[in-house]
Amino acid sequence: MGCTSSIEINQNETYNKCFSSIRNLSNEIIRIFPIKENEIIVVTILNFKILDLSEQKEILTCKHEEEIYSVNFLPSPNRLFLGTCSGLLIIENLFEKTTLKLNAHLTTITYLYFLENGNLLSCDGEGVIYIWDLEEQVSIFNLSIPDSKPIWCACELKNNNKIVFLCGNNKAYVINLHLKSKDKISLVFNAIDSKYIIQLKDERLIFNSGNNLICYEECKIPSIHEDFKELRKKGLNEPDFIVENAHNSLITYILQLKSRELLTGASNGSIHIWRIEEKNYCLLLI
Repeated sequence: MGCTSSIEINQNETYNKCFSSIRNLSNEIIRIFPIKENEIIVVTILNFKILDLSEQKEILTCKHEEEIYSVNFLPSPNRLFLGTCSGLLIIENLFEKTTLKLNAHLTTITYLYFLENGNLLSCDGEGVIYIWDLEEQVSIFNLSIPDSKPIWCACELKNNNKIVFLCGNNKAYVINLHLKSKDKISLVFNAIDSKYIIQLKDERLIFNSGNNLICYEECKIPSIHEDFKELRKKGLNEPDFIVENAHNSLITYILQLKSRELLTGASNGSIHIWRIEEKNYCLLLI
């Protein structure tokens, strides 16, 4: 459930419809989610809209007084989760047309992520993490990563109850939910200008370092005590691939579309589609 939605892209016509529908939105776009065929949700810093791509029209517009910083979408039962700059968590039930507001954090909610068990993970600008039971609407876990602020992104690793966090101090941490509190947090690797990380369906990790893409097998990622350049000179802990200058600006989003296709987005608004041709080669499609 880490990636709560997928996008099937087979024809350029789909892109043209999408881009022409959102081109004139006045606010900065944070995320776009597909709902069903020809319908998408576009979330900006001040509102969200549901657009009909085939009719090129708005179905619904909802404005908020709170400025939105982070967002995620749960397709069933069509709930939109909005993290605000004030720490308020807003849950929009699009099916029942209801709104729930929770005083979740004391500062900006920087990232929202769904865990495999259905719970919601929320992170903030001070390095504080909460896990929420969405049925009971209560927090069931909280922890602070010292000196990490803010937390930019999180990724649950498959089958081992661990979560990787990319943080504003240019480091990545792993939290093991099974361990006792004092042993839960471990420092893993340097993550310079890293804002997004996902685990591919083949269980490799792919993340950005600035405008570069890096792909590693989970077990081969260098620890914080190892120097990337020295390791590469020695031929040790080589990444599966590095795409240098994948964008002209900071990469802010990565999504696996199909088993061998990736979508990346950057801070300048550019979007690329990549195909992983071989285990160690990534080809730019769009």
